[in-house]
Amino acid sequence: MFVIPASAPIQIYDRQQGRLCHEEVMSREWVDFLYIHPFGRLLEHHVLSQPWVSKLGGFFQARQGKKSIQAFIEHYGINTHEMAEPVAHYAAFGEFFVRKLKPEARPFPLEPQRLVSPADGRLLCFALSPDQYVPVKGCSYRLESLFENRALAQQFERGYVFVYRLAPVDYHRYCYIDNGSHGPIVKLKGKLHSVNPIAIDTQTPIFARNYREYTLLKTEQFGPVLHMEVGALMVGKVVQHHSAEHTFKRGEEKGYFEFGGSTLIQVFMPDAIRPDQDLLDHSAQGIETLVQYGSGVGHKVI
Repeated sequence: MFVIPASAPIQIYDRQQGRLCHEEVMSREWVDFLYIHPFGRLLEHHVLSQPWVSKLGGFFQARQGKKSIQAFIEHYGINTHEMAEPVAHYAAFGEFFVRKLKPEARPFPLEPQRLVSPADGRLLCFALSPDQYVPVKGCSYRLESLFENRALAQQFERGYVFVYRLAPVDYHRYCYIDNGSHGPIVKLKGKLHSVNPIAIDTQTPIFARNYREYTLLKTEQFGPVLHMEVGALMVGKVVQHHSAEHTFKRGEEKGYFEFGGSTLIQVFMPDAIRPDQDLLDHSAQGIETLVQYGSGVGHKVI
C-alpha cells in the first residue's frame, strides 16, 4: 500500500476580512495523489488530462442529484441567499454549479474608471517582465506561448497581467469589465490539467498546454485587453455567449464554465491601468487574493 504525501496548505488573502487564511481544496486527497505521487502524476499526464476524459468526468459529475447539491452547500458554506433561484429549483449538480446570482449580490463600483474583476476567484497580478514572462506560482509562461501569437503578445510588452483562478466552490459565471467590442473568439487546442496551485507548483507550465479561448477586448476606459479563458481538469465546457463579433456593456455576462475549476487571464497595455496596491503586495509574495465578480481591482491611468 503506497502513501500519498500531503501538499502544503494554500494560503490566500481574504480582502473582506483583512486577513490571511487557508483554502479548503475540494477532493484534496485526490489532487495530492494526481500531482504529488509519482504514479498519480503519470496517470494525470497520460490519461486524465485528455479532453475526452474531462468531458466524460464533467458529464457524470454534473448529473449528481439533490443530495450532492445539499452536501456541497453545507460543506463549503455556499451563501444560498445570493442565488437567483432557490436550491429546490436545481435537479442536478451541474445545473446548480452554473447557478445565477441576484444582481444585487455582485454590485459594481459607480465610477467607470474603476477596473473590476470579471469573476469570483483568487487573483494574482504582475507587471510583465521585459522578456514577456508571466510568473505564476513558481512557473513562468511566455505570453506568446499562451496566446500562440507573437505579434499580439508584443503589443502588451511591460503591461499588467491578471490571473483569476476559479475554484470549484466559486461562482462560475464571468463578465465584461467595461463597455466595448470584440471580434471572433480564438480557440487553442490543448489538454486539460488542474489549475489548482498544488498542480501548478509540481508541473512544467500548464497554462500554455491547457485548452484556451481568447479574444481582444476593445474597451472604452482601459484600451485593448487580452481576455483568455483556460479550461481545466474535469471542466465540462467553456460556454461563450458571443463567439463572433459583439458589442458589450460593463457587467454584461460573457460566459461561464461548466463543472470544475478554471482560470481567466487578462492582460493590459502598459500605462493603461494601475492595480490596487494590496493586490500587488500579496502577489509579489505568491499569495492570491479573494475577489468577487464586479469588485474593484484597479484604476484607469488618467
